[in-house]
Amino acid sequence: MKTPSGHFNHLHTPSYSFYTPTPFPSLEQRLFPPRRPQSLENTLPALLVSIVWVWYVVVVVVVPVHTVAAVASHAVWSRERWLEGGWGKRVFPRRMPSWSLGQTVGVPLVGSLFWALVYGSPRGMDGREESTDLQQNGGAGVRNRRGKQNGNAEGKDFIDQAAQATLLIISTTDPLSVAPPPAPYSPHEGIPPNLLRGQLSGILFNVHPTPVPAFWQWKSVASAVSHGKVISVKPGNDLSGIGSGPALSPNERMILFFVGGGYHSGHAPQGPLSWTVCRQTSLRVLGVNFRKATSDARGFPAALQDALAAWVYVVKRLGFKGENVILMGDSAGGALALSLQMYLSGLMWGDKEGGGRRGLGRARRLVLHSPMTDLTLGTESFVRNNDVDIISPYMCSLARDNYLRHVIPVDGRHNPHLPTTAGESQIDTIASRYNIDPYTTTTPPHPPNLHAELSRLATELPTTILDLGAFHPLFSLGLNAQRNKYLAQCLLLREHEMEMLVTTGTAELFYDQIKLFVANVQDLTEVKVKLVECIDWHHVFAYMNFPGSKVKAQMDDLAKTFICSFRSFIE
Repeated sequence: MKTPSGHFNHLHTPSYSFYTPTPFPSLEQRLFPPRRPQSLENTLPALLVSIVWVWYVVVVVVVPVHTVAAVASHAVWSRERWLEGGWGKRVFPRRMPSWSLGQTVGVPLVGSLFWALVYGSPRGMDGREESTDLQQNGGAGVRNRRGKQNGNAEGKDFIDQAAQATLLIISTTDPLSVAPPPAPYSPHEGIPPNLLRGQLSGILFNVHPTPVPAFWQWKSVASAVSHGKVISVKPGNDLSGIGSGPALSPNERMILFFVGGGYHSGHAPQGPLSWTVCRQTSLRVLGVNFRKATSDARGFPAALQDALAAWVYVVKRLGFKGENVILMGDSAGGALALSLQMYLSGLMWGDKEGGGRRGLGRARRLVLHSPMTDLTLGTESFVRNNDVDIISPYMCSLARDNYLRHVIPVDGRHNPHLPTTAGESQIDTIASRYNIDPYTTTTPPHPPNLHAELSRLATELPTTILDLGAFHPLFSLGLNAQRNKYLAQCLLLREHEMEMLVTTGTAELFYDQIKLFVANVQDLTEVKVKLVECIDWHHVFAYMNFPGSKVKAQMDDLAKTFICSFRSFIE
């Protein structure tokens, strides 16, 4: 259903699937409210519904019936026969033509279990992140409960928090496993004093910068041993490092990782993506446990504030060059990486004195697995792939409302600071402020005032969030830029030397928006994009390793090749 502001709401869309039966969602939500109207927090009825649904999925119906049907379908019909018959989304059991037995059994069950667990807003941990066991070779990931680890300190302002040195606590005395501590903070490092601009400051929403944990992962394996003593460790070159201290050379690269989970769940060290890329590339990985939108104090702009703090910490406190930091994320984590990159681009262009070349720098490479590039949720694949993906339009609407609770109208919620005309209707009005025709200024000769207009556009970018809501380029780069002039204008802030690896499955809800995002970037910028489409695969397929499938291993190798082929940019 399209809302008055223009974005889509899928909370009341019925589902008649055996795997996710919700034939009367409006009545169901009236009887058992999934969230509180104003705070959007979880309710007791939502918990009871989830318990009943899990019982339906795991114990009584879905798991036993589907497992038997899936095995029988592969025993009777081969992949070739299933493909010839044109069967797939609308046939029981749910099975796409190219699926292996492992996928046919696993994918629908994962989707059904997600449906059962996410009836209401996730309860979260009220800011208390999970503890992580100490590991010498997996990352110094123990959180200091006093908030002094990972670039944070109580009572400090945003810049001081982002620049605070890491407190490294590990269980080894081997100096080869411990990087040197960061140097004390210096005001001469050139951190802009007004990093949080416009609505990103969070003052209007009472969302303020706060300490969050982050987790280092590195590969530390003996590469040379003499007389029983380790004399060197892998990685043994100037592109990689160990420990949680500063960059060990001017050319060292690292990966800044943002976990997926719809902005309301997910934990940085969990899951295979971060530690797989660490193991395969030998690069250090810093996973940021940005705040999840489970309450008003952790809605937007909390996650982007945390991502920006992590960037400041890495490039200013630890001394990594921005061009040697690779942004990586899956699902909402990929979207957050794109938001951070767009905001950093705005900071660079908005610095008129530096000719758009100062600021904090920005990444040269991004690795994005099934990124959530359109929070308006309006593409056709939300309908077409609803029956085969592991996530549902309902889950996406719930996650989007939680994250953007302060900047979009949400049913039953009162937002006094939100303009009544906010949303899609304001796109042309805002675009008309700038004398930039995005489809004619991309080729020389450029208009004489182009740089000044782009600088003004970049400066005002964070001030238009309330006007556009979910249509703002910080949230939705996967809209059709040919029909969204403001988005097209903002895409000109990208840098031609940037490269992206983007993966998507043709059976996922985000397929159309990811394709639009890639088309926008290719049409309007010189950014090099490698798009990998996996036929009949679901959301974040690079995350899961179903029996009988080699796709995850292939994606891991592809990401490794993309990252390791990255040359270091030396000024």
